[in-house]
Amino acid sequence: MKRLSELYEELVEHYAKFCTMPGVRVEVEILRLQERGYSREEAIVELYKRAFGVSEVEVMSGAEPGRPEARAIVYRREESASVVAHMALRASVLLGAWALSLLVISPSIEESWRTVALLGGASPAALWAAFFALRASKRLKAGRG
Repeated sequence: MKRLSELYEELVEHYAKFCTMPGVRVEVEILRLQERGYSREEAIVELYKRAFGVSEVEVMSGAEPGRPEARAIVYRREESASVVAHMALRASVLLGAWALSLLVISPSIEESWRTVALLGGASPAALWAAFFALRASKRLKAGRG
């Protein structure tokens, strides 16, 4: 017999194995089930059954401490931070492609422009490395190595 919050946390841990934003993914799945007529509690139990392949889940009755609204705000912040990071990475890739094409098309450009082009070409690699280092450190802190 488990509390609903424990089921929710296990779902987030399960989705963390294959999603970059597991909390957002769980909330999206809960909302999909709520659109089909499930209550939030029923949706969490149904998701748990699907994720772990169990047929019956016993949930402790009683009021759940905590506010799902606060949790949803945290996940929205995670999602918006991720969107900003992805947009910065995409912009850097475009800048890098432009800079490298500038080097290829006109190899006789001035020294100052060559420096700009080289920095523009190196910036996507640096940003991607920082992005993956951040993801790796988050996984290591969470103990998912």
